[in-house]
Amino acid sequence: MIIDLEQIITGKKEEICINSNIEIPITFLEKSSICKLKDVYFEGKIKSIYDLPLKLEGILKGTMVLKDDITLEEVEYNFNTLVDEELENDETQQLIIDNKLDLLNIIWQLIQVEVPSKVHKDNTSPLLSGNGWKLISEEDLDNSKNNAFKDLDQLLERKETK
Repeated sequence: MIIDLEQIITGKKEEICINSNIEIPITFLEKSSICKLKDVYFEGKIKSIYDLPLKLEGILKGTMVLKDDITLEEVEYNFNTLVDEELENDETQQLIIDNKLDLLNIIWQLIQVEVPSKVHKDNTSPLLSGNGWKLISEEDLDNSKNNAFKDLDQLLERKETK
């Protein structure tokens, strides 16, 4: 997403409005926990006031597809974030070439910040049993005849009494 900053730099305008769908390259997704991105849209503006740095303001929204932490099924997660970024640092200055700014890396960083640490499908409960296994409580484990740890506990108790 390349924005021409010529009018801001020459002082003809104080701001440039941006209303655009954003396509994130698949190579960006390969190194993240995001499986897919859908309907990513930015609505806002880049502005400059006198000698202050450029400022990116607006709303970034879309849908990211992530893996469920329990079942590994794909889960859609909608994000909607308020953007208020100063574009002053050296990294941003390197992105400005011929008075044009590529916002793709900045937008990608903003999307990565929105990735939740855990995701679960709303309509599923965690698996409590499967092929050859089941989840039991500690109380059930203590009362179980097949408790492999009972023998170990008895062995440790004998060792402690000697």
